Amino acid sequence: MKLIKVIRITCFSIILTSCGTSLKINLTNNYQRENLSNNEVFIFYNENKLPKESKEIGDLKIGDSGFSTKCSKEEVLNNAKNAAKINNANIVLIDEMKEPNFGSSCYRLKGRFFYNNTEKMKELWASSNNLFDENADYALVHFICKGEIPSGYSYMKAGLVGGTYTLTYGNEKFKISENNIITKKIRKEGKIKINGTSYTRSGNVEIELNNGYEYFISVTTHTNIGTRVVLEEISSLEGKRILNKLR
Repeated sequence: MKLIKVIRITCFSIILTSCGTSLKINLTNNYQRENLSNNEVFIFYNENKLPKESKEIGDLKIGDSGFSTKCSKEEVLNNAKNAAKINNANIVLIDEMKEPNFGSSCYRLKGRFFYNNTEKMKELWASSNNLFDENADYALVHFICKGEIPSGYSYMKAGLVGGTYTLTYGNEKFKISENNIITKKIRKEGKIKINGTSYTRSGNVEIELNNGYEYFISVTTHTNIGTRVVLEEISSLEGKRILNKLR
């Protein structure tokens, strides 16, 4: 197999000044490791629940650049996953997650990267497989609207946004409210753009659909420089966890 040699980096920092968050990565292990056989990234909040033989390779910090707008909880977690993929890691352990407050309207986090390409991962990969019927002529898309109460600065600015959302894709249009799940069968493979609105605010997400697979879309609101609707695709593992909690 192809080997990747990781060079020790004391601190690698990227500042996205237009609409992104600030990202700092510190790789602390310089051993050689194989390409991952499955590049899905898993989020953990408890170190004791990490799969055995997971090796720590570095840490990351995602903060508020001062110009950040795309910094909802789901967007920040997706940033952490993308950073893990770039650095050939497949586990992110969240050590600290800060909610919006008077100092910042962004979610911020501190975490660590882990690498695990052993047999111990097979059960985790199997549980995250989103194939439900290989012979189906449609995809299942679960729209999940959690009832989250914003805090601090975010709460003060939220105003008449949230509660109920109008979602559209193609010729389909429907409403979803907080603490609810709506599942749609979509008989169209390929890229699909989903739009969401709440009062005068809007947001969208584009996902790639394949027949026989299920997908999970989180529908939330985030407030910092203005309030907007946030649609984000989340992992099947996280989606199933939320489904079981809301049902």
